[in-house]
Amino acid sequence: MLKKTGYALGSLLGLAVAAVILTLAVLAGYEWFFRITGRRFTETQVGSAGAWASAIGATILALVSVGLAVQAGRHARAAEERAQAEADKTEQRHEKELTKAETRLDRQIKAEWYREQARSVAALWESVNRAMEPIARLEQAIDEHLALRRAIPPDSPDLQASIYVVGGAYVEWKFRLFDVQTALTTADMLNDDHEIRRQLDVLKAHISRHMRDAKRWKNDATDGDGIGGTLNLVQSINLMMVLQDPMTYEIRRLRASTTSPSG
Repeated sequence: MLKKTGYALGSLLGLAVAAVILTLAVLAGYEWFFRITGRRFTETQVGSAGAWASAIGATILALVSVGLAVQAGRHARAAEERAQAEADKTEQRHEKELTKAETRLDRQIKAEWYREQARSVAALWESVNRAMEPIARLEQAIDEHLALRRAIPPDSPDLQASIYVVGGAYVEWKFRLFDVQTALTTADMLNDDHEIRRQLDVLKAHISRHMRDAKRWKNDATDGDGIGGTLNLVQSINLMMVLQDPMTYEIRRLRASTTSPSG
C-alpha cells in the first residue's frame, strides 16, 4: 500500500515538474523570439510566436509522455517481479506443506498396517495358548492309556474305553490346531517384515511337525506298541513357545518406528 502511494505521489510530482518546465520553456521561447525579431507585435510575429510555442510545447509534452511511460513500465516490471516472487514463495510453501502432509499420511498408513500385523500376531499366539490345554489333555490321555495297556489284558473293556478317551482328546486337540493354522495363515498374509516372516516360517514348520508327530503318537498308543510315548510332544510345544517373545519384540519395534519423527 505504501509503495502504491509512493508511485502515485511520484507521478503527480513528475507532472508538476513537467508543467513548470513547460511554462519556463514557453516564456524562454517568447523572450528569445522577441530578442531576435524585436518587440513589434505584427500579425506575422504573432503567428510565428504561436508556431514556436506550439512546437516547443509539443516537444516537451512528448518528452514528458516518454518519461511517464518509462516510469510506468518500470513500475509494472517491478510489480510483476514482486508478484512472481510471491507466487514462487507460495508454491514453495505449498510444496513443503504437501510434503509434510504426505509424510504424515504415510506414517499413519504404516502405523495402521503395523497395528493390523500386531493384531494378527496377537491372535496367533492366543490360538496357540488356547491349544495348550487340549495338548496337555491329549498327552495325559496317551500316557494313561499306555500305562493301562501295560497293566491289563488287550481284550479288556477298560482298554477299549481308554482308546475312546484318547480319540476324543485327539479330536479336541485337532480342532484347536486347526485354529492355530488359520491364525498362522492370516498372520503370514498380513506381515511383510523379513524377520517376522522368518519367525512365522519357523513356527509353521514346528506346528506341522507337531501335528504329524501327535497323530503318529496317538496311533502308536492305540494301535501300536506305544513305545514312543509323548516326550517329543512336549518338546515340540516348547519349540513353538520360544518364538513368542522375539516375534512380539519385532512387532513392537515396527510400531515404534512410526512414532519417531521423520521429514
